[in-house]
Amino acid sequence: MSIKYRLALIMGVLSTILTTSVIWIIQDRHYKLSMEQIRIVESVTISLLMQPATESLRTENYSMLQELLQQVSQNPRINAIAVANIQGKIVASTDSTLQDSLEFNSRYSVPGTRIHQPISDSSGILGTMEIALSNKLLTEIHQKIRTLGIQAMLMGVLIIGTAALATGTMLTRRLARIQAAAQEVSTGNFDVNFTNENSYDELGQLEDAFSKMLYTIKENVNQRHYAEIELQNNYQQLLLETAEKEHTEDQWRRFVESAPDATIIMDREGIIELCNQQAQSLCGYTEGELIGKSAEMLAPERLRPFDRNLMDNVIHNSSSVPRESTFEYRLLTKSGQELPIEFRLSSVGRPDKPLISVSIRNVSARKNEEKQRQQLRSELAQATRINSLSQLATGLAHEVSQPLTAITANIDTLLGTVTSNTILTAEHIVALQEIEEHAHQAGTIIRALRRFIQKDDTGQDTIDIKNLVAETVEHIQSEARDKGISISVNAMNQLNPYVDRVQIIQVLINLIQNSIDAINSSDSERKSITISIADQDDMIKISVEDTGPGIIEEQNLFKPFKTSKKGGLGIGLTISRSIIESYGGHLWSDTNSSEGVKFTFTLPTATG
Repeated sequence: MSIKYRLALIMGVLSTILTTSVIWIIQDRHYKLSMEQIRIVESVTISLLMQPATESLRTENYSMLQELLQQVSQNPRINAIAVANIQGKIVASTDSTLQDSLEFNSRYSVPGTRIHQPISDSSGILGTMEIALSNKLLTEIHQKIRTLGIQAMLMGVLIIGTAALATGTMLTRRLARIQAAAQEVSTGNFDVNFTNENSYDELGQLEDAFSKMLYTIKENVNQRHYAEIELQNNYQQLLLETAEKEHTEDQWRRFVESAPDATIIMDREGIIELCNQQAQSLCGYTEGELIGKSAEMLAPERLRPFDRNLMDNVIHNSSSVPRESTFEYRLLTKSGQELPIEFRLSSVGRPDKPLISVSIRNVSARKNEEKQRQQLRSELAQATRINSLSQLATGLAHEVSQPLTAITANIDTLLGTVTSNTILTAEHIVALQEIEEHAHQAGTIIRALRRFIQKDDTGQDTIDIKNLVAETVEHIQSEARDKGISISVNAMNQLNPYVDRVQIIQVLINLIQNSIDAINSSDSERKSITISIADQDDMIKISVEDTGPGIIEEQNLFKPFKTSKKGGLGIGLTISRSIIESYGGHLWSDTNSSEGVKFTFTLPTATG
């Protein structure tokens, strides 16, 4: 049994014995005193008071009873006596201030000191007798009880203290052995001869555990000694390997830094381990921001993740990845800019730790040069086509001018021979006159085209742009009217450019004709063309706006031989822009994919 349970059992037994003894003594003494007091009171009541009280209550003569009560109350154990009739009114009492039995009970209310005795005869209850014992008797009883309790408590303390002292002495002796052994161990002496006393209580278990701990410590000390020897040997080996590794990594770092291109070294998972200054400058990151991070951070989101098979093939020198092959890619810099790059992959590092070297070259300049060369080739081809067009236009002007001259001459001759009796009607004569007018106009346009191609400015003059626009609208009004299209002009007065009027008419006719064709090919309910003329910063701005379907691919509008018309050559807007720009003006479009298009060109105002 453990010490804890032994002490608990001893103290429990002693406490039980002590408490039981005290309670028994107090109860026995109290019982004896109470019974003795009750017998005394009963004896006094029966022998001295009962008969006189009964007689007095019956005859209602209380003087003799009052004297008797005074005599009995001389007993020091009696505090007060009173006799009450059936109504509870006190008729005789040792305390003259009492009026009824209730007041007696209220005044002498200490428990254990009051006796209530009915008084009766053969006719029934006549009244009651109230007797109050002296408090002195109860005080003596309580004092004796306290004295006995103190004696019992002292006896219990003595017994329990003796038992605890004996137990403590035993515990202290055994704990002192453990403490002495522990102090020896704390000084480094693990050869302490410590044996337990084969006890099965807690101290015995502690001694046994301490003995096992000493044995374990001895074993651990021996193992630690051997481990320190082995650790020292391993440390020496690690120093040699670390020196060799640092030498190798230093060589790798010098190799990477000396590379002409941006170079990074990463493992097969794409984690960057080394990078040179060129790579930092190209990417915009510092070395600390790159080392230990995934190389995928340098790729745009749409190009992630990397091709793991490609990296594995590089590591294993697979024939599927030629040693000198390069790859085109996009590099994402820290600022968010995408750069076109070329990179080469190669396997480096030790067999136990394969690495991949990535050489990166920024090809932005080369790409821009290729784009410029492509643009120059395109412009050269366009210039060749325009030159061919110029030669073709020159030839056409020469070839067409002869039949136009013949047509004009024949019409003039025909009109000159017409008399009043000829079969030609007035309508025929008007038609012949229009044919003659258009033939003269066609010749004028051809001559103006020839002057434009030959850069001849002899046809330029200061003109009224408002009258020129009105004249142009008059030429094309009939065609627009036939197709249900209205043409309106909003013009300011006195705006005079210095231009070749025929060339400007040609530009206006080209723009208006394009609007007529666009509106006619659409299902638009509102069919109108608005021509606006305004003054803007010493320039004259002319706009042609229609309600057609609009144009989506604005970038192809002014490219030669690009057209959406069936049978069109795609040179009208190209020639028109060339004419306007030859005068220092500009021609552009404001498109709307939902409805209509607006072409605007500017011409400088004539000076002097």
